[in-house]
Amino acid sequence: MNKVRPGDPVAISAATWNDVLDAAALAKGSRRTGAGIPDGLEPGIVRVKNATDEDLDRFAALSVAHGIGVAPDKNVLAFQNEPAVLFGRIWAGDGAWVVLQEPIPSGKIGRAMLFGVTPAQVDVADDGHKFAEPVVDNVAGAIRSAASGTARILWKKGGTGLQWCLLHVGAGSGAAAEPSVCPAVVQGFSGGVYTVDLYADGILSSKTGRAQLMLTEASMLSQLDRGSVVLAHLVDAGIADHDVEGAPEGD
Repeated sequence: MNKVRPGDPVAISAATWNDVLDAAALAKGSRRTGAGIPDGLEPGIVRVKNATDEDLDRFAALSVAHGIGVAPDKNVLAFQNEPAVLFGRIWAGDGAWVVLQEPIPSGKIGRAMLFGVTPAQVDVADDGHKFAEPVVDNVAGAIRSAASGTARILWKKGGTGLQWCLLHVGAGSGAAAEPSVCPAVVQGFSGGVYTVDLYADGILSSKTGRAQLMLTEASMLSQLDRGSVVLAHLVDAGIADHDVEGAPEGD
């Protein structure tokens, strides 16, 4: 087969047309043979069936249990490549839970955050609380603050009462444990390493420490400017509280 230029007559033989169809079929089939992770869902997002009797709004919380889908003994390629669907039920006080990323009517399937950062409304009972969890037996999927839990509050307005917060779902721990992930602000770059200030209580709170930030290879497409806000994963390092003069300037 030879390439043509704009305006040239194109005569496609039966053999050439069949080759094109075969190539298209091969490309389509390769997406279902285990050659890669299927597209359609962002990292940390899962499909959830609202198994409650209530239509739930975006950012409501649901407990998730076993999934439904194609069993591996029936079709292993479908099991590997088609996203599972988890059953979403009213929170009973334990187990994994998600924050809905879209409204999901009763009996329908939608996207939810199982692990990652998402906005959510939280009923803050104590301004010192750094964690959040669903309200037990709440049919609307309400979320409350807590001294410990499986979601960490990265940012909140402050004070008590119902308010919008930024949660890291799946990154919580006991009240005395240090966060595995916390907001950070870039302060400088030297020798391939960024210096960042840490804000474990939220980016609008006081600085809680300073650290060196090592970026993954996928993140190093361009250099971060001073004042850039990032989420830092803490590895073998604690956060030391100390006084600072003020928050760093941001973009």
